[in-house]
Amino acid sequence: MLLRTMSNDITSFTILKFFDVQARPRKVSRIEQVNWCMPSVGWVKANTDGVVRGCPGHVGSGDIFKRSVGEYIGGCGDYGCYFGY
Repeated sequence: MLLRTMSNDITSFTILKFFDVQARPRKVSRIEQVNWCMPSVGWVKANTDGVVRGCPGHVGSGDIFKRSVGEYIGGCGDYGCYFGY
C-alpha cells in the first residue's frame, strides 16, 4: 500500500477516517500565536490574510472587519489562480 502525505484539513481527515484509510499528515513547519487587539473607539479594524501555493498556482485571501467594541461588521474571502505576471 502506498502512503503519501496529505493536506491537514478537517475534511480530508474526516473522509479518510470514515473509510478507515491510513494517512501521514504533513508536519507543521511553524505555529505562531496571533492575538487580536481592539482598535481605538470610533475606529474599524480590518484584518487580512492571504496565501499562494506555487507559481503558477492557487491563491486565496480573506478579510474581516470589526468595530472598536469587537463587534463583527463583515468579511469576505476569495480564491483564484496566480500565473506569476
